[in-house]
Amino acid sequence: MPHSNAKTRKILAAYQKIGNELITLKTLPELLDKILEITRAVFHFDNAVMRLVNKGGATLEVAASYGYPPEVLKQPLTFGQGIMGRAAANGTPIVVADVHSDPDYFPGIPSARSAVVVPMVVQDRLVGVFNVESVEANTFTEDDVEVLQTMTAQAASAIENARMYEEAEQMSERYRMLHQFNQRILDSTSLGIYTLDSSLCITSWNRWMEQVSGMDEARVLGRPLLTLFK
Repeated sequence: MPHSNAKTRKILAAYQKIGNELITLKTLPELLDKILEITRAVFHFDNAVMRLVNKGGATLEVAASYGYPPEVLKQPLTFGQGIMGRAAANGTPIVVADVHSDPDYFPGIPSARSAVVVPMVVQDRLVGVFNVESVEANTFTEDDVEVLQTMTAQAASAIENARMYEEAEQMSERYRMLHQFNQRILDSTSLGIYTLDSSLCITSWNRWMEQVSGMDEARVLGRPLLTLFK
């Protein structure tokens, strides 16, 4: 059944909102919750869960959900397990008209009757799967699948960007802590110590070097060593 004009407007608005998340680059948990919120505004689903491929690439772990009891969300799924695992393994969407008649259905909420699962893919690489459920049978159509695929493609890109942003932040923090640790070592020694990069420019200059040279660190950092001692 074709979408009504009102629903089409909601879908277009949802596309735009998810697209905006690509720019704002919120933290991953905030981003996932926002994607659920935007999607629910279009589909009015009763419950939904988003599972992402774990770092080892072997399981699907819950990253965000709506309407599920906590005990259902603890167990990771392997590829091929349940309809979500099946969609992940096959890389294709799955529509279940009645979950009671599907032996692969992994129990979510007792009142669920129909479901649609869409893989979340970025450049042919699986990021996760998005499962939406309804308490009524035969709720989801092929049109819904097409819309969800477009929305999850945007969501998957946003997730990848958020992940890269968080990894870069973590890396920067590790470098900052390592630099502080190294600086404490340099400052605690009673020897004059400095370090150079591959271009023989000064990258660190401890307090003893400041005393023996008469030049403080701020003055010498980044300068070629040979220009200081002529």
